[in-house]
Amino acid sequence: MIRCDLRLYEVRSLSEMGKIRDAWNHLALSAPTTTSFQTWEWNFGMAKHEGNSVRLRIVVAKDKFGEVVGIAPFWIRSNGIPGLSVLEFIGRGDYSDLFFSEPYKDIFVSSVMEWIECNTEWRIIHLHNVRQEIVDLISRYDGRLTTRPCGVCPYAQLPDTFEDYEQKVLQKRLRQKIRQKRKQLAGNGLLTFSVCETTSQLQADLPVFFDLHQRRQRTKGERGRFFEEKWRTSFEEISLALLRAGFLTLGLLRIDGQPAASLYNVRFQDQELSLLWRNVGSIGPVQSWKHARPFDDRDGNQRRGAGVRFLERGRALQVLVDQRQSAVVRDGAGPVQGG
Repeated sequence: MIRCDLRLYEVRSLSEMGKIRDAWNHLALSAPTTTSFQTWEWNFGMAKHEGNSVRLRIVVAKDKFGEVVGIAPFWIRSNGIPGLSVLEFIGRGDYSDLFFSEPYKDIFVSSVMEWIECNTEWRIIHLHNVRQEIVDLISRYDGRLTTRPCGVCPYAQLPDTFEDYEQKVLQKRLRQKIRQKRKQLAGNGLLTFSVCETTSQLQADLPVFFDLHQRRQRTKGERGRFFEEKWRTSFEEISLALLRAGFLTLGLLRIDGQPAASLYNVRFQDQELSLLWRNVGSIGPVQSWKHARPFDDRDGNQRRGAGVRFLERGRALQVLVDQRQSAVVRDGAGPVQGG
């Protein structure tokens, strides 16, 4: 642990966020536990999508040399209830997190906790799926917290090649089924697979990706995530930013020119997040799946999620917790500093 004072300041607007883009991604690329969801592109896109419904409260820490060594990407949401403001991670995803240069870990987390204590804007804090390491640090700082385990979006560690995946991961019966499906595909018509390399290609192919997703969701009786034009627009902006930064690959499989499947792949360091959508009826049952290689800490430890939920200032507040989530819960007995 480095024993020195950090200078914390808040980023409260998209324009201010834009000024720290390079420093943000430099830290994200060097921090030991980050994923693609800690990139500036993803967080900026999510913040822009929410617009005036949230208040940005991104906590940035600089060392004595002025270098950014820690970022806690928060926003405050009204939650639709007057006076009941919630402090959350931007995006509220399974892999949302604060991140930092490893030597500053302890002092950064404790400094963020002090900032949280002194901030009077929130009534509830809900930090979804915080890594156990951070939960332990928070618990050390504030003994009034208890933890509950939770699960995160599933992931798998994949070998380097598809051949190794078939031989080392899949059972023999499934390998045979995949080979049979590949032969059927080849017999259905001319197969082509294209990969977007330019922004114009991405803008042309994303609507196909959206359509495949929507078809999949409709077979489940759901309207789909891309039902809203606002989210389609925001997702396109995020995707374009990820492509320009070199993080995104979008591939399309066509049979005789007709879209059959789309692969949305985000690569960040040694990790990958892939979304695959298959067309209805064209190549058998529709399936969707996600995988990462690997979504874990770079020292090889699997990432286990935990949620953090501090209850209302000054008094206890009944809050329902999803069984898949975990919470580090403050019982709300007595006002906290700055409340």
